[in-house]
Amino acid sequence: MVSILNFYKKIRASLAGFLLVAFSIAISIAFSEYSARFFLYDRFAPSNGKKIVSIMVGDSIAPDNPIERRPYFLYVNRPGYTSKDAVQHNQFGYRGPEISQKKPKGTIRILAIGASTTYGYMLDSPAQAWPAQLEKILSESFSDTKIEVINAGLPGGLSSESLISYLFRDRYFEPDIVVIHNGGNDAAPLFYADYQPDYSSFRKWDPIGVQVRPVEGHLLKRSFLVRWIYSVWLNDQNLASYIPQPPQWPTNSEMKRNIEKNQPVGYERYLELLVQQIQRDGSQPVLFPFYLADKSVYKELPKEARYVESIHDLDEKAINKNIAAMKLIGKKYGAPYIELSKGSIPNGYFFDHCHLKEGGETIKAQFVAEKLTPLVMRLNSMRQ
Repeated sequence: MVSILNFYKKIRASLAGFLLVAFSIAISIAFSEYSARFFLYDRFAPSNGKKIVSIMVGDSIAPDNPIERRPYFLYVNRPGYTSKDAVQHNQFGYRGPEISQKKPKGTIRILAIGASTTYGYMLDSPAQAWPAQLEKILSESFSDTKIEVINAGLPGGLSSESLISYLFRDRYFEPDIVVIHNGGNDAAPLFYADYQPDYSSFRKWDPIGVQVRPVEGHLLKRSFLVRWIYSVWLNDQNLASYIPQPPQWPTNSEMKRNIEKNQPVGYERYLELLVQQIQRDGSQPVLFPFYLADKSVYKELPKEARYVESIHDLDEKAINKNIAAMKLIGKKYGAPYIELSKGSIPNGYFFDHCHLKEGGETIKAQFVAEKLTPLVMRLNSMRQ
């Protein structure tokens, strides 16, 4: 009888110990999750890693994902996206304040099409990007006319995305003038030996980079502590791989051969179709080529911003092919071609080889405003 009681006491003591350990573990997990949710992940997760994690877990629980997939588009800017204590995208996914799709009576509406150098990548506020500054400058010059500039920049976008976006969405905002500012990202497809004009050799939605396995996906969706760990771990990953492109660059010698061999047939096709459709819609296309910093900029940039320094000359050669194509298309269709001369933007205004700080965006906006002023004056006179 005594031995049975002793056995019962041991069992009860073991059970109590087990429950105490389990309770302690549960409290620790709950505290860790609470800390990760409101402290580690929200405040101390590296921004690039956090964006990658948000893409991995999906839009429904990732309000910090700046892009989303959509039928017929490769991807779009996520409507209503908020970052850095500012609303970055309006309800339509354009970077800037809310607008109506129907153009208000008496308004001159300008659409700025392009990629990250139109969007204002790395700038905290939409108001700092050149399209917003352009609106302000023109509004001050034409105080009796309502001017709207829509920032349709898509970070990572190619001319193919510009065309699709215009056909399926942008044209229905009834722009009077469309400024096409692209050609930089379209240089990259020329780097590859298997260049295809439809960019199928460069764009894919196949998983690239970090594969999300079922267990990982389950944990990431339910644990902010796991998200924080992954954001630190994946912070050095190239986010651009999730706006899919081949994960490996060719060697410099391969890249040189490919750039010399390949012609920008895809860029020519997409840009020409875009210009044709803009003119059919009764709008005025304006061609504004990509602006690449002078090679001397790398002397003033921090190490982490010099990520294309080793291929700068090759990149410039490919970009120049696109610029030449843009000039020919402008001449063929009578579309104004405006180009900032080299050295117009001091090196100190660059975040990297092409993305500008606010002061550099101001220079760009002032240049475009000067070139668009005659077009705006003509539109005003036609309405009187």
